Amino acid sequence: MTSPSGASGAFPAAITRWIDEHEITPGAIEPSLVVALWNKAVASASDSLVASLSPDNALQLAYQAQLQAVMAMLHARGLRVRSRQKHHYVAIAAARELAAADGASELAGALVKLDGVRADRAIAVYEPDAASPESAAHARSVMAALLPHARTWLQRTAPALTPSLRAIPATVEAIR
Repeated sequence: MTSPSGASGAFPAAITRWIDEHEITPGAIEPSLVVALWNKAVASASDSLVASLSPDNALQLAYQAQLQAVMAMLHARGLRVRSRQKHHYVAIAAARELAAADGASELAGALVKLDGVRADRAIAVYEPDAASPESAAHARSVMAALLPHARTWLQRTAPALTPSLRAIPATVEAIR
């Protein structure tokens, strides 16, 4: 089945709808972009653990690491989220749809938790109150659960990229 935009039924219905609404743009898969985004996610994850960071910054870096992993997932399927008002929401929801469609239920569940971190991150960025150490710890915990599942999904989706995908540091894995 083809949508009005020409997108095939290869994507879950929600993603096809977002393509039709111009929230997501389908295109060619660029392996170097997938690898670069994944490797940035791993670096951001490590950075989120720096002991001297404020809870606001730790939360933001943990969130950023997860968002970069989500973007790598989308790019591995040739999808790009357009920069609009709700682009983080659409990216996370689209990744969740892909994970669920692929039977990666643990990854889909971790992406649900990431949506909660998205709300905490918005408070940390846009509200005057500082994030609590507990909210930063929660963001890191969600990150430590999500990244291994995202890496496994990327390895299954684009196995040729596996040697180029940085491993998740033991310090991040230890949070789980």
